[in-house]
Amino acid sequence: MNKGELIAAIAERYYFGNKAEAERALKAVTDSIAAETARTGRVAISGFGIFEKLHREARIVRNPKTGARKDADEKDYVRFRIGTRFESRLSPPEG
Repeated sequence: MNKGELIAAIAERYYFGNKAEAERALKAVTDSIAAETARTGRVAISGFGIFEKLHREARIVRNPKTGARKDADEKDYVRFRIGTRFESRLSPPEG
C-alpha cells in the first residue's frame, strides 16, 4: 500500500468527505509524530507502537562489495517498536 492508497482507505473507512480531508488528517498525524519524536525523543501510541529517537556515534564502516573503508558521521535516527495490539493483528495467537 502506498500513500495514495492509504489516504483512499482512510477516506472510505472513516467517512471523511473526500480524499483531501483524509490526506490532511494523515499529514497532521505523521507531522505530529515526527515533530514530537524530534523534540522529546519518544512518542508512544498505546497498542500501536513506540517511535524512539536514538543516537549513533561516528564510526568506520566497510563496503561489503569492495571492502573499502570510510568514515560514517554521527547521526540521530528513529527506531519503531511494534505494540502488542498491532503485533497480534500480524500474528494472531495460536489456540
